[in-house]
Amino acid sequence: MKSTHSLGRRRSEFTVGSLSSGTVILYGAVLRDGAGRPYLPHEALELLAKVARVPIYAVTPAMLGRGVVGGRFLDFASTTPMNGHD
Repeated sequence: MKSTHSLGRRRSEFTVGSLSSGTVILYGAVLRDGAGRPYLPHEALELLAKVARVPIYAVTPAMLGRGVVGGRFLDFASTTPMNGHD
């Protein structure tokens, strides 16, 4: 497993673009790159998807249509505690 969270945009794109076949990417979310630049999660995904030569999987269905091929999606609504309810 390799993480690109501490890399800047260009280095992340280079790393993702040079992954070998047989590798997959599991994308959670990028809110800020290693250089401190903020991103919306779908913006960072779309940048990585442009250079990726391997499939990208995500954990949320909101990323479908933005470069991911699928994933085992989390249902955040059903796992969120309801405050004030019994």
